[in-house]
Amino acid sequence: MFACLANKNAQAAESIIDLYSRPYSAKLSKTRARKELDNESIEQLMTRSNPQDLRNECYRSEIAVTWARDPSGQTHEQRVVQCGTPFEFSIHPKLRVIHPDPVEPVLPVGRLFPMANCWSVSNYTSHVTFAVENLEGGAELIKIAPRRKDVIVPFEMSRLLIPSGSRLVEIKIFGQSPTFLAPEEPVGEMATPSLLLDPKSKYFQVLVALCEPRLRGSTMAPVPSVQEVVNRLREGQSFRNATRSSINYHIDYLHLHKLPHATAGLISATRRLHSKREALVYFALRHDLVREEHLALLPTARHRLAE
Repeated sequence: MFACLANKNAQAAESIIDLYSRPYSAKLSKTRARKELDNESIEQLMTRSNPQDLRNECYRSEIAVTWARDPSGQTHEQRVVQCGTPFEFSIHPKLRVIHPDPVEPVLPVGRLFPMANCWSVSNYTSHVTFAVENLEGGAELIKIAPRRKDVIVPFEMSRLLIPSGSRLVEIKIFGQSPTFLAPEEPVGEMATPSLLLDPKSKYFQVLVALCEPRLRGSTMAPVPSVQEVVNRLREGQSFRNATRSSINYHIDYLHLHKLPHATAGLISATRRLHSKREALVYFALRHDLVREEHLALLPTARHRLAE
């Protein structure tokens, strides 16, 4: 494909391919983008002087939707929905699986609608609340009340959950990559200093260990106890002699000095320590103070090495 392009432009052309294919999500390869972009269109994009124009040209306003074709969830179907095209779906009354195009006339229970840089979901039911989870973690969740229309979903990768009988029907939606200000564009400054946490500090590693179950697994995962944090961090050299008292010290330091507002109103006399850990995890994940890449700061768990 790049035969007519000079070697010095190959890297730039590959960047264009990457931008063009991102909205299909990591689940889909760049093969489709390479098929749709020919040499001439790549050269035209490479001549654009404004990087933001290039970004707007390459991004595709569409979503990829994946759902189970059978109750066991062993087989799945995927469809790419173009911008401005509604994707209405119903649920088979017996199989509890999604049917975007039912053979029998069935009223849809919901609708997905891709737009430029975002997508929305509508709930056509009279009594069932939908939930949209962020697949990238952070315990982020949106509830779609019955009869609610056109709720904007800001997540790039989402899971739509619909209670149906004894099952929980699931649809995965992969939207467009988010857009950000270009490096040369002006940014606003906060009037007061922002939250500053030192990723190299011991208190930060304790905070990451508290957030680990929810970053690695379900947003419903329980927050580790102090003893579980001790056991987890002892696997690393810097916490070889960790005790419950030392871990409690770091939790208190986070509560009193680094994130005092995170635990405001959530501490009771009977559940003081438990409430502090829950509040710190909730606040840290909610404001992206701890993210998935911070898991690399933790020692490698022995049970993962065994696997």
